[in-house]
Amino acid sequence: MYTVEFNYARHRIRYVPIIPISLRSKDGWIEVWAYVDSGAFYMEVGFSPKLGVGFNLLGMDLFDRYKVTFDNKAKKVIFEKG
Repeated sequence: MYTVEFNYARHRIRYVPIIPISLRSKDGWIEVWAYVDSGAFYMEVGFSPKLGVGFNLLGMDLFDRYKVTFDNKAKKVIFEKG
């Protein structure tokens, strides 16, 4: 089983499951920040400067590929594949 853990990131006054993700473009790899959105019901991934929050959204497609655990007490999000 493959497991990856990310600490929650501080956004304004609270800690939330915002994680760094790497995307490959024609010019190489870039890192962006994305909110792991457990409330999304159809969005695969959303990129928009118009969100006004400084990060992007990862939606339900992620939950089809990984078991995702939100540990709010430890302020971590855990992804398991296996």
